[in-house]
Amino acid sequence: MRPAAVLFDCDGVLVDSESYSCEATAEALRARGVATTSDEIRAGFLGRSMRDVVEHYNCVRGPGGRLDLEGVTRDKEHAYERLARGRLRAMEGARTLVERAHARGLRSVAIVFLHGYRYTDHESRAASLAHEIGFTQVSTSHQTSPLMKLVSRGDTTVVDAYLSPILRRYVDQVSSEMPGVPLFF
Repeated sequence: MRPAAVLFDCDGVLVDSESYSCEATAEALRARGVATTSDEIRAGFLGRSMRDVVEHYNCVRGPGGRLDLEGVTRDKEHAYERLARGRLRAMEGARTLVERAHARGLRSVAIVFLHGYRYTDHESRAASLAHEIGFTQVSTSHQTSPLMKLVSRGDTTVVDAYLSPILRRYVDQVSSEMPGVPLFF
């Protein structure tokens, strides 16, 4: 088995959650008197942080109508969970992509989604798919390194997917050559 890692990126491979996220953001802002739509959020803020969204509207509204970042974020999360519950679906092609990687001989996979630290179900669904197809090492970012920052979380998850099989083989080899000796790793 050759060690390798496949990186799933930005929620787009397994789950189409963009529309729910934009609508939830718009809903949280409308609850605070901001006249906006999910299309405006998608056009102006897709890929930007909630902090950027709130700062933009705070500049537009002036000092008298400041929005609370924590409150808007909390309301967005509640709206997202309500909107997406039961509706998240595997996107076409996810199974094909994972099967192709497996057919190429890859057996380790790193699963890293943009919002995986917060919405762990997305990565868990991808992990189940990878296990079902036959990957022997499946590392998810929300379990390996539950950080908000995508790049550092992704790097750590890829390293885990790459090194875990190598370390497992090494420990198994040492263990087989030293029967009866307890190994503490």
